[in-house]
Amino acid sequence: MGLIRKFKLSLSLLALAGCEVPLMIAADANDAEVSGAFDITFPAAMLIRAGEEEEFLTGNMIGYLNGNADIDVTGPTYGNCLGSFKKSNETMQMSCENGFSFTKLIGNSTMKMSGVYAESGVLNGVAYSSAYGWGKKANKAALRAALGG
Repeated sequence: MGLIRKFKLSLSLLALAGCEVPLMIAADANDAEVSGAFDITFPAAMLIRAGEEEEFLTGNMIGYLNGNADIDVTGPTYGNCLGSFKKSNETMQMSCENGFSFTKLIGNSTMKMSGVYAESGVLNGVAYSSAYGWGKKANKAALRAALGG
């Protein structure tokens, strides 16, 4: 291997290693952890209001370098809820064991270490609103604020 090629390879590896430390610091500041070479695991929470009932679900979100994310939250009534965000079509979908599900076009979004997404609609004739939070925003106070109190 030529000297120039070795030098370029060394610089590339050094640059990649240098990116890891700031990423780990940012993840830690948002209650997350770097869980793989191309993903970060965040705490996640979802607050669902349907009719007079409210349920708080907790779990994790795995965010990937390409902008996609996989969601896994659980609560006593809704059971295990699995979802995803696909950067390519800017769509979030969620499906729970009790039958609650939605697919929503979110639009152009930017990747963030913490955030909240609120959604509302009607399912089986019952109006609902839900807020999903990750990172530092994966708590009842942030989710209630996103739903208007």
